[in-house]
Order: sequence, then structure tokens, then C-alpha cells
Amino acid sequence: MSNLTLKAGQVAAALNISTKRLQNTVDAGYLRPARAGRGRGSERRYSFEDVVRMQALEILVKSYGLSAPRAAQMLSDVWPRRFSRRPRVLVIRPEPAVGGVKLEPIKLPLSEIVAAAESRIQQVLEDYREKKRGWQ
Repeated sequence: MSNLTLKAGQVAAALNISTKRLQNTVDAGYLRPARAGRGRGSERRYSFEDVVRMQALEILVKSYGLSAPRAAQMLSDVWPRRFSRRPRVLVIRPEPAVGGVKLEPIKLPLSEIVAAAESRIQQVLEDYREKKRGWQ
């Protein structure tokens, strides 16, 4: 799946989010598609790594209750320079203790996120049908 590129609708289906949410995430700068379209109506294409990164962002926002800007910043600080599928855990360290309270780091099981993304993408590639756009 390393050279795979997906359309926005396929990515949204794989992540079980709306295409509008994906578009807003990209427009806010939290995620960059592998191939960004230029101009109105152009097509953005997403790599497998983009899907995994978006899933990790969704986990931080939904499961840990972080704001999207904060989650995106934290994720960019620990994201590996060279993405690989080998077992890895992303460790996000909290800010220094406030008021003497020591917090544990957030540990994201990147290898499990990768495996789940591969499975969902495979299913989407088998089942996904694009909706017709415009006047028909």
C-alpha cells in the first residue's frame, strides 16, 4: 500500500468521517494530502501515511479530548521522519507538571493504527462507489 493514493471520499469512508471534516482538517493545515489539487474542483489525493496520520489525529481528538490544533501540533512533534509499518508506539509527552501533578505520556500504538487502516482501506477499495456530482 506504499504507493497507493486515495480520493477524499475513499479516505473519509475508510476513517468513517465526512468528506467535509476531512476537507476542513486539510484546509486548517492539520494534514497535507500527498498530492494537493490546485484550484477549484481539482482533486486531492491521499497516501496511506496520510490516512494513518488522520486516524491518529482523530484518536487524539475523540478519545483524549484534545483540540484539533493541539493534537495536530503534538502529532507533528513525534511523527517519524520516515514512515514505516514496523511496530512502533508514538509517545506524546505532556507539558511539564503544573502544580506538582505529574502526568503520564500518551502512547499511541502506531502499528495497530496501521493494521486497522490497511484493513479499512482494503474494504473501501472493494466496496466504495463514488457518488455522482453536479447536475445529472
